[in-house]
Amino acid sequence: MNVPHLHLYKEHQITGQEVTPAPPVEISGELEYEVEQILDSQLHCGQLQYLVKWQGYTEEHNIWEPPTNLASAQDVIDEFHHLHPAALRDFSLLPISISNLIRILQKCQLV
Repeated sequence: MNVPHLHLYKEHQITGQEVTPAPPVEISGELEYEVEQILDSQLHCGQLQYLVKWQGYTEEHNIWEPPTNLASAQDVIDEFHHLHPAALRDFSLLPISISNLIRILQKCQLV
């Protein structure tokens, strides 16, 4: 069980209304879900991640994804960084001390 992804159940605002998620689209022969918007960025265990709002899905489906999973959404990522120039971009560009790096690696149980 992935505890950070657990959320409390929320009733739909209109009784009986169900939200039908958008189906994936085919890109280069593979099924992919369309990124509507990038909401935030963070470092998790030393890896850059983006908080993704998926097209046709509600906010409880938002999830943190690494850039490698968002290769077909580079325009949406670029738009996010244009709107939020101070947002975290690339871990390799950050100044980090050895002690902070060790702490990150220990937290992620990589050391």
